Amino acid sequence: MKLITLYLPETYIKELNQLVAERFFPNRAEAIRASVRDLLVEFGRFQAKSDYKASEKNVLAAVERAAELQERHAPRRFKEAS
Repeated sequence: MKLITLYLPETYIKELNQLVAERFFPNRAEAIRASVRDLLVEFGRFQAKSDYKASEKNVLAAVERAAELQERHAPRRFKEAS
């Protein structure tokens, strides 16, 4: 693996920390790797490997939970930003 550095909005980091706290991912790096992998698979830029298929159930559960959290918290955030 290669190391990259990126800047994220504080709200993204807060939500990543929440996913880790709720044990959807062991750490933020793994959550970000899963997100990038899913994005590449979605756009057909990456062929899912067997290890991805094996963890697909865990990833799908995390994505569903993240969507629930986003739906629950997003309306409040968007209203505050307006």
